[in-house]
Amino acid sequence: MEGLAIRGAIDVVVSLLVAAWAFKH
Repeated sequence: MEGLAIRGAIDVVVSLLVAAWAFKH
């Protein structure tokens, strides 16, 4: 259960990073 929450959090962070990078370029 904890691993799933961490996985989800990482997914959100990666999505935000990708969105920010795409917005910059």
